[in-house]
Amino acid sequence: MWRRSLLSRRRVLLAPKLVAGSLILSACDKPPTFAHEPLNSGSAPVRMQRLLLWLPPNDDFIDGKYITAEFVRLLTPFGIVVEAGRASSVELYRGTEQSEIVQRFNPTYTLEIDVARGSSGNSPSLLVRAALYRGGGSKPLEKFHHHAQSKDPRRFVQQIVESLKAGGYL
Repeated sequence: MWRRSLLSRRRVLLAPKLVAGSLILSACDKPPTFAHEPLNSGSAPVRMQRLLLWLPPNDDFIDGKYITAEFVRLLTPFGIVVEAGRASSVELYRGTEQSEIVQRFNPTYTLEIDVARGSSGNSPSLLVRAALYRGGGSKPLEKFHHHAQSKDPRRFVQQIVESLKAGGYL
């Protein structure tokens, strides 16, 4: 009898750990999440004609060439020209680095993409942020967040384009 009570007490003590473990494992199977945050810009959007993609300094977590190709593929039917640039690893003020491309390309909008958090290994995780600016401006018009258990940014790019279309930019 004493042994039975000891086993039931042990089950009671282990139960929260088992529940927490199963919750952690179920969180790993979650589909990617996407959040879109339109900011109060005060005016109607101007139709996008030229988009400058400002990519992270390296391809450690997302493939910049692939993201650029996806944006080109999805935006070309709308008559939008896309050009990409990369931030340096020591970028202090993006406007300085972007000035040459902005003067030459004269984008109607700039979409800055940044990896906020990334990990690889057995359970890859990725948190990507993006912000849309008018031309070479410094005040964001829209913000986007994407959290996934994969380094594949395809759905993230599609969701941004869908949000831009719904917002009247395309």
